[in-house]
Amino acid sequence: MTPKEQALFCINHGIHVIAGYPVGKSERAIIKGTAEGTLSKSLVCAWFDEIPERNILINLKNSGLICIDLDQHKDGQN
Repeated sequence: MTPKEQALFCINHGIHVIAGYPVGKSERAIIKGTAEGTLSKSLVCAWFDEIPERNILINLKNSGLICIDLDQHKDGQN
């Protein structure tokens, strides 16, 4: 599945997609003005038609999701 197909899959399941830069192309991960995310198929298609290898990011809050980041630290530091 291409990144564009993956992004379209996300929006079809109610996940708000954010426009990201390709890996190594910018020090910023998110394209300015896109942090709210979108469910717009035409907007997502335009983003990925412009930069096909764009990273797929999501707005957790607007998508009704949470993320739990569990890290394993050295010497029992958690």
